[in-house]
Amino acid sequence: MGRVMDEVLPYPITEKRIDSFIVKGYSLLESVLFHSSIPLNDYPPCLATELGFKKEVELKTRWESITRDQLRSIRSSMSHTAGLPPDDDVLAATKAHPVKWDIKNAVKRCKHQSELSFTEQQFALALMVRVRVRLGLG
Repeated sequence: MGRVMDEVLPYPITEKRIDSFIVKGYSLLESVLFHSSIPLNDYPPCLATELGFKKEVELKTRWESITRDQLRSIRSSMSHTAGLPPDDDVLAATKAHPVKWDIKNAVKRCKHQSELSFTEQQFALALMVRVRVRLGLG
C-alpha cells in the first residue's frame, strides 16, 4: 500500500480514500465484465447529460407513437360518431388547453338506439361535462 501511495499517487491522499477508490474500481470492473453495464453514477457528467437528452427524445417519440395508436383505436370504435375533433387537436391538448369540442352535440342517436337510451346517454354526457367544469378540467 505504501508503494502505491508513493509511486502511483504522488499527491497527498489518505488510506481511507484510496480504499474507497479500490472498492469503486472493483465495483465498476465487476459491473462491466460480468453484467455488461456501467452504473449511471460512473458516467462523466457531460456524457450523462447527453445520454439523458437522447433518452428523453426517444421516450417522447415513443409516447407520441403510443398516443397516436390509442387515438386511432378509439376513433375506429367511434366511427359512427360525427364531429370528432381532428387528431392533431386531440394530441396537442393539455389540461390547461383542452380541445374545444361540444360532445353533447357531436353524439347523435343511432338508428337502432331507443329514445330512452339516447336520453339517458345525453343526461350522462351533461353530468360528465358539469363535473369536469366543477373540477376545473374543462
